[in-house]
Amino acid sequence: MTQTPKNYRDYLDDAAPEVAKVVEPVLKQSVADGEHGVLVTLFPEEAHAQVSPEVPFGQIHVEQR
Repeated sequence: MTQTPKNYRDYLDDAAPEVAKVVEPVLKQSVADGEHGVLVTLFPEEAHAQVSPEVPFGQIHVEQR
């Protein structure tokens, strides 16, 4: 079993509750597959997150739109 990267725990600790609610399941998915990181896209009224092969495992890339 892959351990949750510190970056993921730190991101959740610092994220607004509504963003953390969206991102947390995707972080868990990333940990489960252990291969890719997470891309978070923040829009003015919502957040989206997805496991991305473009982001190395254990890292989170955040884009503001």
